[in-house]
Amino acid sequence: MNIHFRKLLALALISITFVACKKEEETLPESLSPPASAYGSETAAKWNDLQLQLIRTTAGFVPPVAARALGYSNLAAYEAIVPGMADKHSMDEVMHYSYLLPYANSSKKYNWALVSNAAYFQMIKALYANTSSQNQLLIDSLYLALKNEGGLGEAADVILRSESYGAEVADVIYNWSLSDNGHQAYTNLFPSGYTVQSGPGLWKPTPPAYQPIPLLPYWGNNRPFLASSISMACMPPAPLSYSTDTASQFYKEAYQVYETGNNLSTEQRDIALFWADGSATYTPPGHNMNLATQLIREDHQSLDRAAEIYLRMGVACNDAFIACWKAKYTHNVLRPVTYIRENIAASWTPLITTPPFPEYTSGHSSVSGACSEVLSAAFGRNRAFTDRSNEWMGFTARSYNNFYEAAEEAATSRLYGGIHFPNANLKGIACGKQIGRSVASINLNRQ
Repeated sequence: MNIHFRKLLALALISITFVACKKEEETLPESLSPPASAYGSETAAKWNDLQLQLIRTTAGFVPPVAARALGYSNLAAYEAIVPGMADKHSMDEVMHYSYLLPYANSSKKYNWALVSNAAYFQMIKALYANTSSQNQLLIDSLYLALKNEGGLGEAADVILRSESYGAEVADVIYNWSLSDNGHQAYTNLFPSGYTVQSGPGLWKPTPPAYQPIPLLPYWGNNRPFLASSISMACMPPAPLSYSTDTASQFYKEAYQVYETGNNLSTEQRDIALFWADGSATYTPPGHNMNLATQLIREDHQSLDRAAEIYLRMGVACNDAFIACWKAKYTHNVLRPVTYIRENIAASWTPLITTPPFPEYTSGHSSVSGACSEVLSAAFGRNRAFTDRSNEWMGFTARSYNNFYEAAEEAATSRLYGGIHFPNANLKGIACGKQIGRSVASINLNRQ
């Protein structure tokens, strides 16, 4: 991972004349090194913008994989610049992770925008190692553009020190990520060794593809950022008892999906498609991360503030999908299309194509619930906003009174789309919100 970075760094530094005086540098007052709050948020925002494009165009970046990449890349970026935030702890200090961050010399000057740029570059090159050559060029191009912009007027030794530090932190976080059980999962989304359970009410391959092995069946065993995310207190309760009795709650929920899908209003159809976030899109975690980027830009946040928001959003996305996948493969509930075709209407088809994995709980509900708590803590519980995430696909922007309203709509969209029973949406968003509250309550403040 370092070889590519060092080659680019060497090329970028060829035209820079080294003018720093070592003696003067050693006596440089710490106050001459601007804090991270002195820099704008665009370095972080542009890297997260690019990640959404990479998620959309890189093979294997299904929602859980995308959530993981967003989590680790933004953890690395935060940890890289936390020495420039005198009022903040590192995540390692608070959470007692097993990695050891490199030392940032407080008597030396760092440019925290350059540190952040190098950390993102290093992490994203590694996390999206299988992306296309065209995307690799986009990654390189953004790195060099932000380096040239951030290093304008900066001494060569400061540029070198800043970039080296960012890369060192990224190496530490990347190496730690290798042990979470999710490394390069994009290479084996449907592991052939997995044995699909069979029996009444259990998941079966769904139309139209009838993928025989479900997606990422072991993802729920991944290491979360917060142990509480997969604690018994957080995990959703058991799903409704399976039954084909027309008087049972299970049948009633299935019939609700059937009736809703057959009688969609224009508004309900629009909601289902707006939040579909399927193949070749940002995915549900990317959609939520894009909301954060929109608001960071609207509020003209500083780099330190943006880094913390992105950190918490990435942690929430990652952990919400681990908890959701743990529930999915603990209970292995069949999808509405399977139940409805077997018990209500043999030719019924949902508005949205059913994804190839168990139903309970809803992933979009889980991640949207988690992110609603993080966004509410960051921007205010009554913050009205307009979601423009899918305008690039031709969808009209949607406006909300607060983040909880948007999360509830995202959850309900899965009923309109015909891919989840109502209970999976309800329990998914509840578990997600609990995870989000835990993430939002992490105390990174030094005072």
